[in-house]
Amino acid sequence: MLLSFLRSQRAAIRALPLLAAACWHAAATAGRPDPTNVDADVPPLKHQSALQRYRPLGETPLKSWRAANEAVARIGGWRAYLREATAPEATPASTATPPMSSPSTTPTTPMPPAMPHHGHHGGKP
Repeated sequence: MLLSFLRSQRAAIRALPLLAAACWHAAATAGRPDPTNVDADVPPLKHQSALQRYRPLGETPLKSWRAANEAVARIGGWRAYLREATAPEATPASTATPPMSSPSTTPTTPMPPAMPHHGHHGGKP
């Protein structure tokens, strides 16, 4: 008798996860309409555009290309951008920008001579 009782207890313990899964599924789908029922009530669709809160960037005034080139030359040419790109990340305490100096006090570095393209496609120096 005790042996049959223990066997029935083992069967009940094995069935517990299956019973728990069935109860969880029933609770999860209790408020939803049956998807196989054609006449089931369907909640209305609500569309919220991803562009609803879009704010366009203000117009940037165009400069002459000569003024843009002179500004780049004043700050040191392409090397200034290279230094900026390869500089280590600034710490939050040192994120303040230094004051701008006037163009007359900014030292300018001369541009290197143009590199000829001798080596391309078998050209001779």
